[in-house]
Amino acid sequence: GGGAKEMWFSLLQVEPVTGRTHQIRAHCAHLGHPLVRDTRYYSSKWKRQCSLTQEYLWCPRVFLHALRVRVPDLEGGFLE
Repeated sequence: GGGAKEMWFSLLQVEPVTGRTHQIRAHCAHLGHPLVRDTRYYSSKWKRQCSLTQEYLWCPRVFLHALRVRVPDLEGGFLE
């Protein structure tokens, strides 16, 4: 067709182990599957394969969302 490029994406369910900043982003990128719009961890190979301009048209920010967040509270329990 008209020069359209087919793009494939995966939906993952992940759980951080250490709680370190950018853990999910860094590990996904290291495995060759950076998050959509994650310009910090894009490799030069990925930048060539998928134009950031094309992605911006349908996803203007990093595509990482939490279904649930659980953090320790001051009484020793957890807030969800």
